Amino acid sequence: MPNSVSAQKIAFQYDACGNTVKKQVRTKKISENAEDDSYTNYERGNYIIKLGSSPTTGLVSGHIVDFEGTYTITAYDPRTNQMITKKVTDNYFSIDISNFTRGYVIMTIKISDNEVLESIKIIKK
Repeated sequence: MPNSVSAQKIAFQYDACGNTVKKQVRTKKISENAEDDSYTNYERGNYIIKLGSSPTTGLVSGHIVDFEGTYTITAYDPRTNQMITKKVTDNYFSIDISNFTRGYVIMTIKISDNEVLESIKIIKK
């Protein structure tokens, strides 16, 4: 059985009244037989979004745990106004931002026209 090491860091965000509005869990697992397998968990209500590591050179991938239905992923570069939108019908998603300029990109996950599940800042190398 291969040896592995796991580490976890938890960060909370609060509103003005001190209520927890967001919990972020960063997990890093290193195993003898695999490369560094790290992802970030974003918890929002009943949903957990698992997102591949940032910074990235282009492909952003992840999944929403136990989500059923259709949702939209949008990647937006605020400096150039470049945008990619993708409709997803599966728990797993990927979006290619390799044509975006270096810097940061805002990725938004919408589960309906009126409900943004999460907006995440991604570093593009």
